[in-house]
Order: sequence, then C-alpha cells, then structure tokens
Amino acid sequence: MTSVNQPPSTKNPSISITKRLEELWKASIKSSGVTCTIEFLDCSEEASEIDSDGDRTDASITKDQMLGIFLTVESIISELKEIRRLVLEHASNEDESCEIIEMIDDALKMIDLASRMGRMHLSNDSESDDKIQLCKIWVNGFFCTLKYAGNRLYWLFEKINTIYLRIEQTVTPDNGGDLVKDALH
Repeated sequence: MTSVNQPPSTKNPSISITKRLEELWKASIKSSGVTCTIEFLDCSEEASEIDSDGDRTDASITKDQMLGIFLTVESIISELKEIRRLVLEHASNEDESCEIIEMIDDALKMIDLASRMGRMHLSNDSESDDKIQLCKIWVNGFFCTLKYAGNRLYWLFEKINTIYLRIEQTVTPDNGGDLVKDALH
C-alpha cells in the first residue's frame, strides 16, 4: 500500500535513464564543440612557419583579435566545466568516467595556464602599432598550450558517446520492441 506522498510503484524507471541520455548527449555535443573550437584557434603552425629566407613568418593579429581569442578560451573553460558536471552527475558509475574527468581536469589546467600567461604578456605589451606577432615566444607558448589541451581532449567525444551508447543499449529490448522509442518520447 502506498501513502499519499509516495508515487505508485508502477512508475516508469526509464525516465531517469532518459534524463541521463539527454544530459550525456548534451555533454557529447559540447565536447565536440570544444575540441573543434580549440582546433580552430590553434595558430601554432602559423606561428612557427619559417619562410624561404630562414626567418620566422611575419604573421600577426591585433590586440582586439587576441582579446577575442581570450573570450573564446573563457567560453571553452566554461563548457569543459559543464561537461565535467554532466559526466559526474549522469555517468559517474561508468568505467570511462574517471578517464573523462582526468582528461578535462588536465585540459582545464593547461588552458588556464595559457590564458593567464597570455593575458599577463598582453597587458605588459607596449607595442604602438597594436599588432601582435605570432612568432613571439609567449604567443607560441599560448597557442601550443591550447594545442596540447586539445590533444588531451582528443578522445573526449568518443568516450562520452561510448557511455551514451552503452546506456541506450540497456533500454533497448532484444526483440526489437518500442521501449526506447516510448521512453525517449
């Protein structure tokens, strides 16, 4: 017998699985966006190119562009923290969750270091023409650190997606029924 405050015991248990799947899907999509954004920002190749005379390239960006990159990096940090929260909340008992958290924590440390290093040098930079040469050591360090953070996150999407697919398979009946369809809609 159930009391007035208790839900009936026939409550559909797949609702919690459905919520987990939704949240892990969000984490998966966010992880894809983060790695693509880091890859897009990676100027380390351009910063280290050597021209035919043996000199470094004269590629440059403006201070405003660099500030835009810092804002983008801050959004990456925010997204990584959200992915970390979603994984902890909805997949903490999965085998891959510890590795995912380590990947994110490592990348966060690298990105935070790059951001602080870059902002410090940018605020101390007194160039009058408002240009920042990509061949500067601190710029190279900033972008290389972002590249290493991106490399650390390389498998993030696949690891989260593996968890998602495993959970999804647990709600799929072997006989080809509509349990998943009914539970997710």
